[in-house]
Amino acid sequence: MEHFPIPAPAFDGASRRVEPGNAIDWFRQGWAIFIVRPGIWIPSMVLCFFAALSAGLGFLVLGPVLAGSVYASYRDIFIAA
Repeated sequence: MEHFPIPAPAFDGASRRVEPGNAIDWFRQGWAIFIVRPGIWIPSMVLCFFAALSAGLGFLVLGPVLAGSVYASYRDIFIAA
């Protein structure tokens, strides 16, 4: 698997240009990597999805509480003073 999907050229620090059609090859290579072991990729993507979903829901629940506490602190510091 040393040369799968293609060997990478040595990085010399300079940027390089590639043809737009290379994107199709990249998708093909990605699909080839996925299809070799889909049993690893699918559960890990499901896990990532639920982790992102739970983080988003947590922020939706805790965000207003945190914003309210910041507002209350500013009110106590600047308005009541």
